[in-house]
Amino acid sequence: MRISLDLREKIESSEYFSFWKLQNKLTLGSLVAILFLSALFVIGSLALPEISTIQIVAFIVMIPALACFGIATCHLSNLESAKTQKEYERLLARLAETEDSQITLDRFFSIASDLMAVAGKDGHLKKVSKSLVNTLGYSEAVLLSTPFFEFIHPEDKEATRENIKTLNLGVRTVGFENRYRAADGSYRTLS
Repeated sequence: MRISLDLREKIESSEYFSFWKLQNKLTLGSLVAILFLSALFVIGSLALPEISTIQIVAFIVMIPALACFGIATCHLSNLESAKTQKEYERLLARLAETEDSQITLDRFFSIASDLMAVAGKDGHLKKVSKSLVNTLGYSEAVLLSTPFFEFIHPEDKEATRENIKTLNLGVRTVGFENRYRAADGSYRTLS
C-alpha cells in the first residue's frame, strides 16, 4: 500500500514540476516572439515614415524592456523551480528515512521484553512497549491518552517531578524507581 502511494506521489510531483517547466518554456517563447515582432516593427517603422519619432522611440524602448524583464523573470522562475524541486526531493528522502526509523522503533517496542515508554513534555506517554501494556493491564490507548502522573503512586509524584527536572537538564539518572497503578488497582514498582 505504501509503495503504490509513494509511486503516485512521485508521479504527481513530477507532473507538477513538469507543468511549471512547460509554462516557463511557453513564457520564454512568447517573450522571444515579442522581441522578434519588436524588431520587425522597428524595420517597418523605418520604412514607413508616417509613424512619429516619439511612437517609434516609445515602442523601441518599452516593448523590448518589458520583454527582457519577462525573460529575466522567467529565468528566475526556472531557477526557483529547480531549487524547489531539489528541496522537495530532499524532504521526500528525509521523510522516507523518518518513516524507516519509525518502523524500526515500532518493531523494537513491539518485541522488547523490557518495560519501556517514551514520555512527552506534555505529561502524556508517546510510545509504550507491549510488555509495559501487559504488566500494567491497561490498553495502549488508555496509557497514551491518560497523563502518566495519574498512574504514579501519590507518594512518588514529587520524586518523579524532581527526576523529570533532572532529565530535562540533560543529566542521566540511573536506578530511579516509582510505583505505577495497574488496571487491577495494585501498584507495580518500575525502574
